[in-house]
Amino acid sequence: MDKVCHDNFRRLLKRWSLPRIGFTLIELLVVIAIIAVLAAMLLPALARAKDRARTAVCKNNLRQIGVGLTLYVDEFHKYPPSLVIMPSPWDTLVFNYVGKNTLVFFCPATNSQSLWAGTVTNLQVQSPRFNPSYGWNFVGTAYDSWDSFGLTRVPEVRDAELAVPCDLISIADVVRNDDGDLDGSLQDPDDYVGKLHQGGGNVVFCDVHVEWGKQTNWMRATEGARKRWNRDNLAHAETWH
Repeated sequence: MDKVCHDNFRRLLKRWSLPRIGFTLIELLVVIAIIAVLAAMLLPALARAKDRARTAVCKNNLRQIGVGLTLYVDEFHKYPPSLVIMPSPWDTLVFNYVGKNTLVFFCPATNSQSLWAGTVTNLQVQSPRFNPSYGWNFVGTAYDSWDSFGLTRVPEVRDAELAVPCDLISIADVVRNDDGDLDGSLQDPDDYVGKLHQGGGNVVFCDVHVEWGKQTNWMRATEGARKRWNRDNLAHAETWH
């Protein structure tokens, strides 16, 4: 028994006398480098996933707005008036047909908080006059809104006047929130389709389907791109300038 205890004690003593094993500086640097490489690979993927989620929310917003627009047209048999007819811009009118939900008019990719309450307000107060994210095609490819080929003229365009509703842009992401409008005029970059989603923007057409496209594709000076802005579905090259 004494011999057994002695042998066990010797084994324990030998184990305690072994040098402690730890990471060397080189090994730590290698581990840190591997973590950095993995992070560099994962972060862009996470950013893309986040952007795709924002794009999906924006598309859903535009679809709801498109449905609200359809309900408005079903009731009045005409599209909202152009912005020159105040105090009822398109977004305030459509707002009543989307459950008065202000979030529907706010794209998460704008990275700002919307103060819009669904009503027209005075320009001197803090609250914006128009919704922060989306604009209405009210001049088509023409620069002069009083001689427009777009959705709304004076008087308002009737639903039966649209040549190809499924190929007519109605509402889309905007470059910046200024006056609630959107147009296909190449002279007016402030009113182009926006590019907050992978360099492009979402657009809802008059038949309520939604498409994403690069800003450069929406604004191309080609017959196919230009005719989608005009209610007669013609390119009107004389307005391209």
